[in-house]
Amino acid sequence: MRRAVKRTLLIAAVALAPATLLAESRVTGLEAFCREGQTFITFKELGDVKGEKYAIYRVDGPAGKVTPSAGRRLAVIDEGSGTFRGERNVKVLQKAMNIPGYNFRYIIRDNPTNDPKAQLAEGVGLFVVTVKKTGQSHYIVVPVIDGQEQIGRMMATAPVDEKVELPGAVLVWKHPGGSGAVYTHWMDGATWDPLKEGNAYNFGIGVPPKYNGEDPLPVMFYGHGMGGTYRAPDRAPYVKSLWIWHGDKSGSWFMGMMDRSQTKVVNYVEQRVRWSAKWLAAGRPNQFWKVNMRYVNAHGHSMGGTGCNAWALRMGDIFCTTVNSAGATIHQRNRVWVNQASRLWGPVEKNLPLYDRRCEIRGGKVVITDEKISGVWDYQNYARWSLANMDKETAYLLISHGKGDGSVVFEPVPDFLDALQKSKRPFAAQWNMRGHSWSGYGTRNNSWGGFKIAVDETVPAFANASNNDDPRKDDTGTINGKLEWSAPGNDFAKDSQADDIVDSPGMWAMNIRSSSEPATVDVTPRRTQKFKPALGAKYAWESIDFSDPANPRKIASGTVTADKWGLVTVAKFQVGQAGWGSRLVIKPGE
Repeated sequence: MRRAVKRTLLIAAVALAPATLLAESRVTGLEAFCREGQTFITFKELGDVKGEKYAIYRVDGPAGKVTPSAGRRLAVIDEGSGTFRGERNVKVLQKAMNIPGYNFRYIIRDNPTNDPKAQLAEGVGLFVVTVKKTGQSHYIVVPVIDGQEQIGRMMATAPVDEKVELPGAVLVWKHPGGSGAVYTHWMDGATWDPLKEGNAYNFGIGVPPKYNGEDPLPVMFYGHGMGGTYRAPDRAPYVKSLWIWHGDKSGSWFMGMMDRSQTKVVNYVEQRVRWSAKWLAAGRPNQFWKVNMRYVNAHGHSMGGTGCNAWALRMGDIFCTTVNSAGATIHQRNRVWVNQASRLWGPVEKNLPLYDRRCEIRGGKVVITDEKISGVWDYQNYARWSLANMDKETAYLLISHGKGDGSVVFEPVPDFLDALQKSKRPFAAQWNMRGHSWSGYGTRNNSWGGFKIAVDETVPAFANASNNDDPRKDDTGTINGKLEWSAPGNDFAKDSQADDIVDSPGMWAMNIRSSSEPATVDVTPRRTQKFKPALGAKYAWESIDFSDPANPRKIASGTVTADKWGLVTVAKFQVGQAGWGSRLVIKPGE
């Protein structure tokens, strides 16, 4: 290979080389365009070398010296960067289209007609970067051969107009019936650095058949099991809602993995879930729906059920409810799966640091933050996490597990349920003697597809109910499964307001009813919107018997003190079975 020398670079996407390099190929066909908060850079790779890499530089501003030394190197990418290796592994769209190789190369513009020619041509490289600030930029692609940048073979773009906004997704497949689609989303190529995987991911979207595209739909996130991936759907199944199918083919239990340095773990999958929740409601031109983000549910089994546990705890700002079937709870006790997870998170004994990475728009700029939270195995110990984050509001979590499960074992589940009660979480749990099989779980207040509890609606956290069963001793049973409360989605008396929830600065009130015998239970208002107890302040409570709704009567009262997290708990509250149950009223003062 002849030695590269410096040359003059023209701004208008044209590179001239000295005569000594005329026989050598150079980067050609370099183009860049900004689309929905991301810049897509394509170029023709060198044809006379193999195994080369490409350094991508960004130079700010519309004019000036456009050379690598004037810019910042964003990344070094491999030869063949136009190949969608993740899709080649799963072949979801090849199967859906029955066209060999469909989407094995990237599609970077919306393709609602499913035209295979929309894929990037062989030999075309791709780099996608999230725009960090609005303005103009140049991009430079420099070949890297044997570890050395070949400046004489580079090429630069003309100025690219860029705009900060929520990154979008490209429509790469649409079902002929119009109710299902697959999109590709790129995470930021300059900062996305997982141990394995690229920065592009497909996900499926399904809406009900004959949906009009205008009525806002509730949202259902689906979590698949180990070895699964996203789905190319023909429609939304089961219930009238928008369904979204993310993929976690690497098997990270819908959390994340080590970065390329293998010195820390980053919650990469949780980032993708957070991004998609924002994008679903963004109203982009390639979306064929509207959504009601007050009702975002999730359900999943096994690894997907594990994701539901985590989403309920860590994304209570997004999810109103989640339903976990046979999901893991304390990962270091997940027996047969510990070694599998160790390959992605590092060994249990190392407990590598877990970083919560966020990509947010602030003041017209994209800000990417990395916050060290804890060790990764502590982070994936949901019992420990719940107790360590008492102040964080969580979704209403429904749990179902089999005591005969030989895959995701039941053994740690009772400790998780104990932690949920001690940390005053809104949840209900059910178990039986089944093995590792799916079982949905619903209460009268919320079934897995019912969407009856809104994310901005206060819910009660129950603990130590006298009508609970014992998960350590009983073959079948429930915790909090024999209690319900009156709410818009489960109104005890639709023609009366006497049983309605009150969540105001001066009062919190709720009617609670037992579906078995009368019971006692510790009650903590959670996810309150206006009732905000002050730390250490006194609060008066009273119990009103609504067994005869026409003649409610006060039967008990007392005072409680808000704890250091601003939570108020009324212990051993008596809950009736008849009529509208018992009404708990809490007010500031003694």
